[in-house]
Amino acid sequence: METRTQVSHTPAPLLVIGLGGTISLALENGRACATDNLAQIVAQSGKATPQAQVDTISLRTKDSADLTVEDVIDAARLIQSKTAQYAGFVLTTGTDTLEEVTYGLHCLLGSSTRVIVTGAMRPPYMDDYDGIANLTDAFTACRAIDAHAGGVFAVIGHQLFCAAHVFKHDPARIDGFVSTCPNHPALSVAPGMSVAASAKIAPARLDPLKDVPKVDMVSVSLGSRWPHDPKRLPDGLVLSCPGAHSLPKALLVDLKPMFDAKRPVVLASRCVSFSTTPQSFYPGYAAFLEDQGLDISNYAGLPPQKARLKLIFRLMGLAA
Repeated sequence: METRTQVSHTPAPLLVIGLGGTISLALENGRACATDNLAQIVAQSGKATPQAQVDTISLRTKDSADLTVEDVIDAARLIQSKTAQYAGFVLTTGTDTLEEVTYGLHCLLGSSTRVIVTGAMRPPYMDDYDGIANLTDAFTACRAIDAHAGGVFAVIGHQLFCAAHVFKHDPARIDGFVSTCPNHPALSVAPGMSVAASAKIAPARLDPLKDVPKVDMVSVSLGSRWPHDPKRLPDGLVLSCPGAHSLPKALLVDLKPMFDAKRPVVLASRCVSFSTTPQSFYPGYAAFLEDQGLDISNYAGLPPQKARLKLIFRLMGLAA
């Protein structure tokens, strides 16, 4: 459903796309539920940004945990279809999967247009609701990107994050997001800010697309194994490992059918501050694992959830 919120007339409006999440919650029969109140939220934020015309489209009304890869692809496809009409895009979603949605859009859209993803840590029925402030900051950050540049960023808690490095480290705090890379720290959002972005490039076509491949994720922990049916192998596998590329030897045996079938197996560290350069305190171990068939270097610096998205899109021919 498309709604136009007329804050004032400008030749190049912004489009807000809603996927649901905490920012749009309402109490229904005593239970918090995502609702279609995007236009109302945008109208409230317009009081702080009266110079802007903002249009809204509620693409999904979902809890963030219910979002799918297909939802992210549909959002990217919608943005692609509207780039000639809008100066930039703001996408609202739930914070539990905000980092995945942001990175997924980055994989699909690259620097083709200006996109800011935001949400809320508090629902609208609480006194400390932060959705309006985050949406207002998202408008500020979107306009701070040069008109000839593009990129996908996250804005929350008055901070702006690069798509590859935004990470939710605390589920309760308003400022519960951090950057996982010291070379790309979060920026404070403020009027007059400048956001470094890349020159616009044409993104890959998103229609028609192959079916989304099945990529499983396994958490590696004490004594963990990978139970599987050799006749029903996934298209790809991501191992969420502890530390700097640590993997039980027994698990390597379980992975042999994937290696024999030439299906990708990615090793990604759960340590979110892990270096973007695949280094190890144990010389040769990462190289040994890659010799066995594991892919480490192409996903270095990405936590497992983002590594899984990148693998999915690579299998679809959509990500480098």
